[in-house]
Amino acid sequence: MKSRSANLSRFAITLLILSSIFGNLFPFLNIDLGFVILTPLRSLLIAVGVYSLIIWLGRFKRKEVIAALKKDYMGWCAVFFFAAWFALGAGWILFGTVSGNAVADVVGIFTAFMLAFCCFTLINTRRDVHYFLKLLVLSGVILSVLACLELVIGNFVPGTRYYLTLEEKIKNKQTIFSPTTVFYNPNDFAAFMLLCLSLVCYCIIQANTIWKFLCYLVIALLMVIPTVLTNSTLFNIYVVILIVLTAVTLLLVRARTWRLRLTQVAAIALVSILFVTFGMTGIRSTFVELNRSYFTVQIQKYYAQAQKPDNSTPPDQNQTEPDASAPQFPEDEASTPTEPEMIYPELPEFNTTVITNPDTLNDQLNGYQQNYGTVHIRKWLMFAGLDYFMDSPLIGNGPDSFYEQISQDADYLQQTRRITNPHCFYIELLSQYGGILLAIYLGIILYLAIRSGLQAIRELRREQPGWGMLCFLLVGIFSAVVFMPSSIVRFTSIWIFLILAVCAFCKGTYPQDEEYPNT
Repeated sequence: MKSRSANLSRFAITLLILSSIFGNLFPFLNIDLGFVILTPLRSLLIAVGVYSLIIWLGRFKRKEVIAALKKDYMGWCAVFFFAAWFALGAGWILFGTVSGNAVADVVGIFTAFMLAFCCFTLINTRRDVHYFLKLLVLSGVILSVLACLELVIGNFVPGTRYYLTLEEKIKNKQTIFSPTTVFYNPNDFAAFMLLCLSLVCYCIIQANTIWKFLCYLVIALLMVIPTVLTNSTLFNIYVVILIVLTAVTLLLVRARTWRLRLTQVAAIALVSILFVTFGMTGIRSTFVELNRSYFTVQIQKYYAQAQKPDNSTPPDQNQTEPDASAPQFPEDEASTPTEPEMIYPELPEFNTTVITNPDTLNDQLNGYQQNYGTVHIRKWLMFAGLDYFMDSPLIGNGPDSFYEQISQDADYLQQTRRITNPHCFYIELLSQYGGILLAIYLGIILYLAIRSGLQAIRELRREQPGWGMLCFLLVGIFSAVVFMPSSIVRFTSIWIFLILAVCAFCKGTYPQDEEYPNT
């Protein structure tokens, strides 16, 4: 019975995680209820949430609630944070001023709260945490493959600003964009992949054979290859930090010989140097050529299909005027057919600056000195958020208020080049929900970072890195990643990594086979 319950819990967790990450691939499953979109994730959350409540009713019956809460106290502190966040947002909607996307923001917060509640209910052992980790690594591999495919054939999730039909690509002379995969922004994709990469780095540190080490090194390289084409400077900086941290940790693992440690570090250094020296240029050139070859064929087929004669006209009738309902294309004298076989027009010179001219750190620093660029804009977005925070320092100004306030502030709009998203979760939380909620969040993060950091040091001294190192890596990278997306309030899938960090912290101090009975 216990084994069947554990399998059911893992099945439910799998559905929740995969639907939260890949739900945008299935827009036909969304049910529009007016102001709330019942996505596949939220539909599953309702079912799994009911199942989790049944589990807690069983614990109440067996009088195990207090023991369960004490055992996973940090998990329920995190649930309390999401619940307080949702309650404050709902209070603003009921009693305050409601802005355009306030309801969507609060629904997103409630979704994160339900996801945390279900995960902390269903993840009961170290084996569950390890399964959770492998599921996220697998998701990262799938996203990497999708990103590589997307760079060749174009973005495939409708709704992104990079999603264009073939007609629009021909008109705009643009076929290749930075990858977004299932997200709506390259920065979101880069943030998610960076967190996946931190998990792979943990697996590299834990690898006890050369084959596992090489396997995870290849996976890490696969994740980096398409992500560097997002041109995210923060991603590149954090990857360097991850590489250095991984190399230093490998050197400190006492359970391995010096020869093995130096070999592993040398392999990481060699791959990194080769990638930076030759790989990045080669990757950009390869994807540009593959994209050009693919769209050469697609555009030739498109023109050929458009220039086919209308078979609905009888043979003895000649159509002297073009059909007004048919798509019109510019005349190309060089491609005028002289025989029954069609001579396809050549692919025009398409713009590929998105890939070939990345926005480097040096570009941004130079731009900052001349009062433009990403660093300059982010600085003024922070100044704006701090100003709005001072208007209501305890409970903030309400959901989506940052957008509403800065949209009406001509001075800040001029400095931010009309960018209205905060691009920093700390500023977003502070200005919209106040200092009390930010203090709770920072308290959880700092407690996890300090306790897991001390645990990671003990693990290094004793034998090899374990759950302390996993939690420390995730908390550290997550705290840095929240500077990358334009907003993470509705970026539900990114919260999965913080939930995993808390689960690793809670389960890292208990025997591997200990679990709560779910039925």
